[in-house]
This record gives sequence, C-alpha cells and structure tokens, in this order.
Amino acid sequence: HGYLLTAAVAAGKATVDRAYNVPEMNKYLDFINLMTYDLHGSWEQKTGHHAALHTGPGDTDQDKMLTVHYAVDLWLQLGAEPKKLVVGIPLYGRTFKLAAPENNGFNAPTAGAGSAGPYTKQSGFLGYNEICENISKWSVKWCDQRMATYAVMGSDWVGYDNEQSIKAKVEFIKSKGLGGAMVWSIETDDFNGVCGSGKYPLINAINNALKG
Repeated sequence: HGYLLTAAVAAGKATVDRAYNVPEMNKYLDFINLMTYDLHGSWEQKTGHHAALHTGPGDTDQDKMLTVHYAVDLWLQLGAEPKKLVVGIPLYGRTFKLAAPENNGFNAPTAGAGSAGPYTKQSGFLGYNEICENISKWSVKWCDQRMATYAVMGSDWVGYDNEQSIKAKVEFIKSKGLGGAMVWSIETDDFNGVCGSGKYPLINAINNALKG
C-alpha cells in the first residue's frame, strides 16, 4: 500500500542498551527517528546543551555520551542502516537558572529551571520563537567544539538550535549518509516570521541545507 513504518527512538545509551533490538528494528522499520534532544536539562545541577552535535571542554564521561554525534554512532554500531537513521532537531531550547550569573558557560552551576516563556508557559523550556522574539535581550554565544548555540540573559541560560547549528548538523547528516532530519516541533519555530528571517526559519534552514 506504500505505507511507511517508522519509530521515534531514544538517543541515550542507557535506554538504547535496555530497550531496543536494533538489528530487528532495522529489518522492519523504514525510518528510525532519533530523538536527539532533551539530552540535558534543568533536572541537572549544571548547564548543558540539550542537543549539542559534539562534546566539549569540561564534559564528563557521561556528558560525552549525550551528544548527537555519539547517539548516531551508537545506533550505527548497533546495526541501524545509515539511510534509515533520521536525526531529530529541536525547535526549542532547554533553560536553566544560573547559580551565579557571572559563571555562565557550559557546566556552570545551576539552581533549577529557567523562566517560562509567554507562549509555552513551561519553566526550563523556551520555544525558538520565544527566544528569537527577544534575541536583542540575550547575549548569544557559539561553542566551536560542540557546534552549539547558547544564550544568557541575567541568570537565565538557554541552549538551543539556530540556523548556524542546524547547518552544522545537516552537514554531519550528509557526511554520515543518513536518511535525513526531523523536527520537534513545528509550532515552536518562528511560524509568524516576526524575527526577521521569514516564516519557519529553522525548518527552512534544514530544508535548504539538505538540498545544498
């Protein structure tokens, strides 16, 4: 009938090892959608990007297993076909409240979840639209090692994807010969186009990079 059978699957090694028979899944699934996000968050006591491509300075051995790169390599090693593996890209950020605002890099001590946004109304979480609409108030930073964007505003810290980090992820997807990208989720992109890059800038960035 031309139907597709797909599954959204965990990226963390502990869950993968316990929950999945990857060779069997690979036999039957058309696409395996990797949920490569929420790898860090306000449930921890230090800042971390929830969807960093690579590891970076100061990361623990545990942190080094919580990246997009590690998750993709893990699934490939366990028997997933590259062309079936799809990388999840978040259209939102995970936020923290800094314990000391002057210490605001990666692995900085935190004191819970960052402030809730006006639309999603969830502490520890900001949609990309909520971030970009107030981007002038944030100090935006880029980590070359992690290929990841984060921003600081007072005691609030957010790790998120933007056009720059998405381009890096799509180049990685292409270099591995993977099946493509998927997003979570559409309604937190800048769907009204109020941030200056047109409507759905992140989805368009993925699309353009995949075609390029």
